[in-house]
Order: sequence, then structure tokens, then C-alpha cells
Amino acid sequence: MRYKDEKYKYPEKIGDILTKAMKGKGWNTTLSENQACVYWDEIVGKEIAKRTQALKVENGVVFVKVNSNIWKQELHYMKPIILEKIRNFLNNTLITDIKFF
Repeated sequence: MRYKDEKYKYPEKIGDILTKAMKGKGWNTTLSENQACVYWDEIVGKEIAKRTQALKVENGVVFVKVNSNIWKQELHYMKPIILEKIRNFLNNTLITDIKFF
């Protein structure tokens, strides 16, 4: 069977179709950002992970629940280091800030 348009010669992979659709809707960025929550424990390590929970990412900001005010203050000072770890782990610069609460 011959196609009139050569770009439709071979079926497109479903993964390629989904990637294009997600990029078109802006969902690709959202999924990339949310990887910070998915891998939070791995990124920050056991000690921080058992005292925190990354809940969501909005507009490049990770919102992290902390179990005590003392740890919240300590994490505030560690923010630049944690941001760098997130960027290195995820291999992107979509995450711009962390809000501890």
C-alpha cells in the first residue's frame, strides 16, 4: 500500500505520539517538575527524607512539609545545596525554589 504523503509511510510509535501531545499541552514540563517529588527521598537522603515530605511542585517551586520547626530552619540554610542536588539528579533547571512549611 502506498501513501500519498511520505511522512505517513510508517506507523508512529505510541511513545512519540504521547511525547508530542504532552509537549503541545505543556504537560511535559509539569511531569519533569514533579519528578522532584517522586525522587525526593533519593535526592535528599535518609536523614532529611524521614523528616520531610515533598508534596507538590508549582511553577518550579517544590513545596515540602517538614515535621519540626528546628528542621525547617536547618533546611532553609541548606536550600541552595538541595536545589543543586535536585537539578543534578533530574538533569534540569526547571526547579527554581523550595518552600518549607
